[in-house]
Amino acid sequence: MRSFLPLIFFICLNYGLPAADITATLDSLNGSSGFVIKNSAGTEKGRINSLGNMTLSGTAEISAGLAVDTDILFVDSAANMVGIGTDSPTSPLHITAEHGQAVKIHNSIPTLFLSDSDVVDQQWQIRNDNGDFKIQRQDDDGNGAQSKVTLKPDGRAGIGTTTPDALFHVWDTSASFSSEVKLARFSYFGGRSLQILGPATDNINDFFTMNTQNAFNVRIDSTDVLTIASNCKVGIGTTIPVELFEVKGGKSKLEQESWIAPALINSWANYGSGYNPAGYFKDSQGIVHLRGLVKSGTGTIFTLPAGYRPAYRMLYGVDGANAHARVDIDTSGNVIHAGGSNVHLSLDVITFRAEQ
Repeated sequence: MRSFLPLIFFICLNYGLPAADITATLDSLNGSSGFVIKNSAGTEKGRINSLGNMTLSGTAEISAGLAVDTDILFVDSAANMVGIGTDSPTSPLHITAEHGQAVKIHNSIPTLFLSDSDVVDQQWQIRNDNGDFKIQRQDDDGNGAQSKVTLKPDGRAGIGTTTPDALFHVWDTSASFSSEVKLARFSYFGGRSLQILGPATDNINDFFTMNTQNAFNVRIDSTDVLTIASNCKVGIGTTIPVELFEVKGGKSKLEQESWIAPALINSWANYGSGYNPAGYFKDSQGIVHLRGLVKSGTGTIFTLPAGYRPAYRMLYGVDGANAHARVDIDTSGNVIHAGGSNVHLSLDVITFRAEQ
């Protein structure tokens, strides 16, 4: 059985009374025996019952360790450390929890204060403000906490704003920083990357917008590779584009669409014998090109689809069996033999801008 005399001795010292003035008596406590501690006037100062429960009306001073079921609370008074859920704390407050919540702060606005000094404006607060998770800092005058980071219950995050209207919203009105958002480095398998993932389906309302009052530059290492100037001019290989689109520093290549074979009508057919079959395509500048040597038909040869048609009727002089022939293209996209021989008819020289 554990002796309680050392405890009585410390309580005696705490109350500033000589040991002779303290009496320890056995008393029946709700049917259980225990110690009752009284001073010389007979006033009860504490008790310990046989169940191990202790009550004191003063202060208990402990010179060694205090263990309350070592799996629940342990105080190492020599090292000034407290362990909750551990009897070997390694920090001033060491909490170990195998399951569930390790720490729970519950009041109207649960708040955790963090400070490395008594200076007011060096205090940080972490709080649950009506469901919003906030990281706050006292202002320089110590007049109140200013929210620096806010996380909303639906996942929206705000820096500098408590009302983020996007998944990630940064707001700065102080003009204290050269950039509101600065991505200093991304490292992914040794490289750098920034991914912006959009919806799985195309939607005109789902677009990515970047706003700047100056030129927008894309730089790789120390080289500017793309510039969009404030006057809407775009430069590749130059930071001062003179034209709306300017490329410098070498050859450029724009992929063109393939030739499209039209459906020939009105008895028209490809001439064959190694000559071009009838076809058309629209290049990257919006110019429609025709090709082919056809024969034997009358009237309309084929019809161009919408997006490949001229704004006005076009007239072309072409070769027809080594003589002059005429081909027209109307605003409905009809490619028409309008005169000359049909023994063979060349479409190779026909180009025009697609305007409808």
